[in-house]
Amino acid sequence: AIEETSFGAWLRGHQAAWNAIAIAVLFAIGFLLHLAICRVLGAVATRALERAHQTAIADAIRRSKVIPAGASIPPLLLVARLIDLLGDAGVLNLIVARNIANLTLAFAIVRGMVAASRGMAIADELYSSRPEVNRPGALRGYRQVGMVVIAFVGGISAAAIAGGKSPLVFLAALGAVAAGI
Repeated sequence: AIEETSFGAWLRGHQAAWNAIAIAVLFAIGFLLHLAICRVLGAVATRALERAHQTAIADAIRRSKVIPAGASIPPLLLVARLIDLLGDAGVLNLIVARNIANLTLAFAIVRGMVAASRGMAIADELYSSRPEVNRPGALRGYRQVGMVVIAFVGGISAAAIAGGKSPLVFLAALGAVAAGI
């Protein structure tokens, strides 16, 4: 194992370098997993839709880039969980591991918000292209209202998780600060 080499012994003696390299390797693995999911999901989705003669949906999905946004969520969740587990096991510094894991979860929530926005854009594009509607942006108002709700809930959740708190505790703290002002 790497710990038996002189470089491994040096790394274990320098915790900051060990933590940085270990976390960077986990993110690199997550990025490779993201690329694989994008490739497989994109190929499967477009092939299945084209076989079903739904080329308009396949083209809309391809143009909206919803697959890369959605495909980044599982690797981010996996990396966050692995970092948290390595922190609990004592392999990584617990404080560093918890903070990086929380920031990774918050970023996964933001990517989920992006995927939801792009999904709503697909629905708007497909609905607007129907012959009886034939008006670009027919669902724009509904899409904007949906995005405000998603941005509020997702933003509060992401900020709370990044800070290491429950979203309800975070909202209570915001309410207390607002009452104090």
